[in-house]
Amino acid sequence: MGIPHLAGYLQPYAIHTTLAHKNSNSITDIDKAPNYTLNLIIDGPALAYHIYYRLAHRSSNALSPFDAIPSYKEIGYAVLAFLSELEAHHIKITHIYFDGHLPHHKRPTRLSRLETSLKDLTKLRKKYPKGFPISLPPSPVSSLPSSHLFNSFHSIPHALRGLPAPPFLVPAVLDVLHGNKYAGITAIVPGEADGFCAKAARDEGGVILTGDSDLLVYDLGDKGAVVFFAGLEMQENEGGGGTVLRGMVYKTAEIANRFELPNLQRLAYEIKIDPNVGFMEAKRRTRQSAAEEEDGVLWQIFREEYHYYSIPASPSLQEQQQQQQQQQQTHRLDPRLSELILQLSSSPSHEQADATIYLPFLIDDPSRSSAWDVSAEIRHALYDFLATHLTPLSSPSGSVKEVGQRWEEGVGWGDVHLRAQVEGWVYAVRMVGQGVGWVGLGLDLGVEGLGGLEGLWEEVEVEWEEVVEYIVGNDVCG
Repeated sequence: MGIPHLAGYLQPYAIHTTLAHKNSNSITDIDKAPNYTLNLIIDGPALAYHIYYRLAHRSSNALSPFDAIPSYKEIGYAVLAFLSELEAHHIKITHIYFDGHLPHHKRPTRLSRLETSLKDLTKLRKKYPKGFPISLPPSPVSSLPSSHLFNSFHSIPHALRGLPAPPFLVPAVLDVLHGNKYAGITAIVPGEADGFCAKAARDEGGVILTGDSDLLVYDLGDKGAVVFFAGLEMQENEGGGGTVLRGMVYKTAEIANRFELPNLQRLAYEIKIDPNVGFMEAKRRTRQSAAEEEDGVLWQIFREEYHYYSIPASPSLQEQQQQQQQQQQTHRLDPRLSELILQLSSSPSHEQADATIYLPFLIDDPSRSSAWDVSAEIRHALYDFLATHLTPLSSPSGSVKEVGQRWEEGVGWGDVHLRAQVEGWVYAVRMVGQGVGWVGLGLDLGVEGLGGLEGLWEEVEVEWEEVVEYIVGNDVCG
């Protein structure tokens, strides 16, 4: 999401430096310590999209957007390769955070993105009314040099323009991380990942790896810094052999001190409310407002968006055990299901718990009814179940509103649409398994109990043609 122009305005004050090295005798510039291990906190959704676009750049000669899309299996392989490469450069990955609940003020942005995706897919449907040409498959992920996963291109590949990202990109990456050694440091948090990344950087020290300029707004303290995926590069180490990772390091506390400000929040606010203000004028307004101690309502709302998430102090042993068990379950939930559960279970007493779930944007045929319609009954049964069991006892049962794409009836890309229907249907089954497991009815219907759905997206990618054949043969889609 981020604040337009903020990172660009602050870039001259960032430090382009060596972050880490592999198989070399060089030292890191960031703190001049030869045995230094860099602590890294990763913005999970940003990691998923970074890998997706890096793999898409393999397909510069793709004849259609669908040829350029990497499979979920390829994305998972590349994520693990990327993290392993970080560790090989003596970087310690301390946290990988994923959004578990986005605040209400993000609603306009989410709706705007859905609308943009709809318009882009509709344009694509008109551009390719009879389907897509087939080009040669791209290079296997395993054959790509490690540097390809780091050295980013700022532009989106031409073949991918107008096509939304795979609908289950983030869940696929989460499943891969939960099935590997990174499970212990991977968490779906009860809020935005940004605040948890910022708190970890401030409390523990470390660099946040992200694609979101919002992280520059938080007060990261003297021990925290930000590096963007787009600026992370792997280079040959000319001095001592091996390779080094270099990037632009934004030490926000030092930058704020240079501007004689306590932090960068007010500066970011001035840029956000007037994107055309210019950097020098934004700094002038920031100093003026600080001198006048201006505390307007909009400014207060902005500040509240960049708060840290606190942990209740000194719970009882029983409460600790319950919190630990619930936290372990939360960390493995699908992000959208996590958001739904948090909405339903946190409503005030005596009030109806109304919740909204934003369905992933399926890449289907925009001339037909939504591919989500096939699995509607499964999802709505889950919503009723959760609303009944998660709302406080003194509250009436809640209701759940879905937000997703809707199309007019018609005819269209059969293969594309059927694939989207299959993915939506399997996703709904996955939600049921996790949702029932969360409520804890002892029915053994958690992720493992539904046939090993941790590798769900890889299975859909590898064997989806067999699934499609079964569904068509049994008239499941109607």
